[in-house]
Amino acid sequence: MIEVEKKTIQLFLLFSVAHTALFIILPFTFAEFNDRVNWFAINAIPWWPLYKLNLPVTRQGWLMMPNVAGWIWCAVVWIAFYYFVARGTVVLLGRRDQ
Repeated sequence: MIEVEKKTIQLFLLFSVAHTALFIILPFTFAEFNDRVNWFAINAIPWWPLYKLNLPVTRQGWLMMPNVAGWIWCAVVWIAFYYFVARGTVVLLGRRDQ
């Protein structure tokens, strides 16, 4: 059981680093502002249903980006998503090895 948790955490960290590299750091290397905004906006995908439902966590400013609570919501959703993907991958690969 401890080995499964260790592998899950390692895979979760790998997913988190990949997400950070692709959607937070990489956009700063683009010359076009629109390209930067489009790539960076991928981080806000979990916020989009809240915006469409007109929930309190709505847009802020002219870029129509989430406010602070919206970004916290996005972070929680991405963390949960990557944890469950990592956990499922470890469990499925563990079953295959048996």
